[in-house]
Amino acid sequence: MSRQTGYTRTRTVPPVREWLMLGAGLAAVIGSVMPWAKVSGPILGKMSVSWVDGSDGWITAGLGLVVTVYGGLALRGQRTPAAAPVSAGLSATGLLGIGALKIAELQPTEADMQRAGRWG
Repeated sequence: MSRQTGYTRTRTVPPVREWLMLGAGLAAVIGSVMPWAKVSGPILGKMSVSWVDGSDGWITAGLGLVVTVYGGLALRGQRTPAAAPVSAGLSATGLLGIGALKIAELQPTEADMQRAGRWG
């Protein structure tokens, strides 16, 4: 009679965190370069504005790229340096901070527009 020793049952866990990081990073990069507003007029012609027109867009695109690269490497199961998850986490935190700052900046502008009667 033989005995099995060291048999363990492993369960495969879906890589939800890695997919979320990859998706969030891609959303940050795409959202930074896509046009946010398009205006067409008889004198100016057609114009579009994206976030990369200013400095914030390039920062968010770069931070999003860091998160995307780490999410892709982690999804593929590749070894990464110990600093990689830390830099991806700091980049994600930076993106959150920039987003919160931009939302806070928009609230006074919205109130000014409502007082002027141009919106809402």
